[in-house]
Amino acid sequence: MRDAEGEIAEFERGDVVWGVDPFKQDPITDPEVSPDGGGVAPRPWLIVSTEAVPFHPDQYLCLTLTTRTWHGASIPLSAESWAEGGAPEGSSIMP
Repeated sequence: MRDAEGEIAEFERGDVVWGVDPFKQDPITDPEVSPDGGGVAPRPWLIVSTEAVPFHPDQYLCLTLTTRTWHGASIPLSAESWAEGGAPEGSSIMP
């Protein structure tokens, strides 16, 4: 992952980062996608990998965060789950 200046950004296990949503890449079927091709709707990702994973810091293992609650295995996040910051809406981790 790269920061705004193009430098490789290193993250730690437990960090939540914003990244591309791989399931929202069609501007016709997904209105959140930029119609000018400028990008796709971002979503929050929980970093679960450590430095021991190959290709760190270029690649990470992540779990998605979602506001949907229909999935029985989702893990809800409360305000106390955040060391700093937080989610704009109630969120869960999707394993």
